[in-house]
This record gives sequence, C-alpha cells and structure tokens, in this order.
Amino acid sequence: MDPLRQRSSSPQHRPAGEDAIGAKGLPIHDDIPAAELRRLARRENDRAAAARLQAIAGALEGLSRAEAARLAGMKRQALRDAELRYNAEGLAGLHDRLRSGRRPRLDEEQRAALRQAAPLTVSR
Repeated sequence: MDPLRQRSSSPQHRPAGEDAIGAKGLPIHDDIPAAELRRLARRENDRAAAARLQAIAGALEGLSRAEAARLAGMKRQALRDAELRYNAEGLAGLHDRLRSGRRPRLDEEQRAALRQAAPLTVSR
C-alpha cells in the first residue's frame, strides 16, 4: 500500500471530519475547542451528556466517528445524533430532552404536603 495512504488513515494525521477511508463526515462546529469540551465533560453531572461531550471532542481531534463513539461508550449513530443537536443547539443540545409520558397524579403542592406529612425514615 502507498505509504502516504497509510499515514493519512491514522487518527493523528486524519483531517477532522474524515473517516479512515477518507470520506467526509458531518462537519462539527468547532467554536469550542476539543480540550474545553473534555474539561466540561469532566465537570458534567449528567453522564450521558458527558459521554456526548467526550465523543464530539474525539471527533474534533480527528478520530473516526466510530472510534470516537466507541471510546465514549456509545454507538456511531448516537454520536451522529449528538453532533446534529450540538450543531443546532450548542452545548444545551447535548442534554437529554424531557420525555412525554403520563402526567403526575399529584401536583407540586400536593407532593410538598405529602413530604411534610410522611418524612423519609429508615425502619429496621
């Protein structure tokens, strides 16, 4: 194989947004550097959002999408979805959205009254 082709397929020599075979991926906004995304990920309480930050940072550093996703513990498609949301909404797009579902039977006032009436205790 051509030595130049071999060198270009390694992650440290691959242009950002390019996979191992040279195909262009979805461009990622790079207004926040990868190092800053990793710093934010370390301080993030939401583990899913932290994984998304790590994966996007890896992709910005030139890793293939598949490798960046694998290192962050996610699937490549999940990284692609995170990239779309990051490009559209910025950092806020990396957090889970509220899910629809059944509304609570008690409103906030009723839940507060219940907490007052029955404090959490451990019985043995």
